[in-house]
Amino acid sequence: NGQTEGYIKARLKRDPNKPSYINKKGNWAKSKGLFPFDYSISKMTSHKAMVLVEGQRDALRLLQNGIPALCIMGTHNWNDEKSMLLEIHGVKKAIIFLDGDDAGISGTKLLYPSLKKYIPNVQVIKLWSWPDSPYLKYKDKKEALAHGLEHWDPFNCPQEILDEIKELV
Repeated sequence: NGQTEGYIKARLKRDPNKPSYINKKGNWAKSKGLFPFDYSISKMTSHKAMVLVEGQRDALRLLQNGIPALCIMGTHNWNDEKSMLLEIHGVKKAIIFLDGDDAGISGTKLLYPSLKKYIPNVQVIKLWSWPDSPYLKYKDKKEALAHGLEHWDPFNCPQEILDEIKELV
């Protein structure tokens, strides 16, 4: 309705000398924080599918790959109001694509039932059980890093995963 509820500015590549994100202060992210909302809604195809990710860089990478995506602003920042917002804007298929760590797994468990109330088709992409996922071999992040691997998230996962997701949207 022409009002700014919140805002965020995100940098695609990390720079240790500059902030990665600039957010409007307040608790707007809990009920209305979906980044970049208007742009991603405009990028939906006739399938009316939207991919939900945890972080801003995750959403930006997917958008660069032609995948409509929204950052949920953290795994604990979800409620039915966000699910209703997606429904109101015509989303018919939600794809939950969170990090493969404990926060992503618990976030998936939070999002799924809320989305199912409003969105007819909800799917989950599980990075923690994807073939060749570092999570399958190294549950501990330090152990994975010691072996030269980094646990996957939507920003750093192999391109083939994004290619498969693109087929779903």
